Amino acid sequence: MWHMTGASHLKASSSSIERIAASAGASALFCIATGLIAVIIDAAFHLPLRLPGHHGLTQMALLVAAACVTRRPWAATLSAASSAAAVAGFAGLGFSPLTPALYLLSGLAVDGCRLGLRTWRDSVWLLAAAAALGNSAKAVALWFAGDVVSAHGILTLNGFAYSLLSHLAFGGIGGLIAAGLWSATRKRLRSPD
Repeated sequence: MWHMTGASHLKASSSSIERIAASAGASALFCIATGLIAVIIDAAFHLPLRLPGHHGLTQMALLVAAACVTRRPWAATLSAASSAAAVAGFAGLGFSPLTPALYLLSGLAVDGCRLGLRTWRDSVWLLAAAAALGNSAKAVALWFAGDVVSAHGILTLNGFAYSLLSHLAFGGIGGLIAAGLWSATRKRLRSPD
């Protein structure tokens, strides 16, 4: 016999995205995977384009994707930490010694924005702004470090303002792409077919 308690039961979803968000372990694995993918892309396309922050396009898109899919407050930080660990573990990939710290800083900035502004945490524009801030934090950190450790000397060649604006733009575009795709996916999942 059924008892009426007034409690509603959550409908089981067949969506793999919703299953990832529901499980803390799956969320953690997804975040780690996005961090490793960011390093693979960064290593594969480590081209001397002289465009400061251009890797932020993919890195910030993956950080925002991890945050959106898992909906965990620590998602971007875990994704960035896995990137940092991968870069630190494979020193022969040609990255600057500061790269692990820069990865981690960007993840902390994205999660910090999402935690600080909980009301707008799902806003596409906030996620894009958080990604822009996360990527531009790298330019600021390089400036404070004197850009001495950086192999490419971007700040020395182009100046701090150019580097900061370029990091902002690439990070914002990457975050906007990921947040926009996530928003469109959520709308499609919610719409009845």
